[in-house]
Amino acid sequence: MIQSHHLKVYPFRYYNTMAWITKTLRAHKKHILDIYFLMNNKVQRYHDLYNKLYIGFMSIDEASSILNLAENEYPKDLRVVVAIEKKYTDEIVLTYYIQKTRKNLYLYSFDEDNKMSKEKKDPYGITVTEVYHSNKTMDESYVYTMSDIKKVKKLLKASFLKNQTV
Repeated sequence: MIQSHHLKVYPFRYYNTMAWITKTLRAHKKHILDIYFLMNNKVQRYHDLYNKLYIGFMSIDEASSILNLAENEYPKDLRVVVAIEKKYTDEIVLTYYIQKTRKNLYLYSFDEDNKMSKEKKDPYGITVTEVYHSNKTMDESYVYTMSDIKKVKKLLKASFLKNQTV
């Protein structure tokens, strides 16, 4: 038994670690997402902790076809933040966040049957601050197009299927 005053305490830099993962996931010069880095055991431990990792953003116009957005539902200058989320089955899927104001955040996700759901997030929850922080740290090099999203989905599906057979 050790007394609590003998424990060494190290600060956990939550947002710094999240930003490092986001930056490294997108740092590969040839690939749209570094799947080898994502599937690394160390990164997967962080993914288990965070549950979602933010990987980029799309314009409202680009995302409107995926998310079935109404014509003037959101201002055109907003970003749709793209995240990879780990499900209970260890499958990694894409989710989309639109932040209208600092405390007004919507989550768009898809179920196994590809049916979309829209959910208003708790204005005082951690996801609101995560999305806000991630959105501020991403420059134009983090932009995704519709074809990029299709590639990422294909990569994630292939990785999940590969891990299921191992």
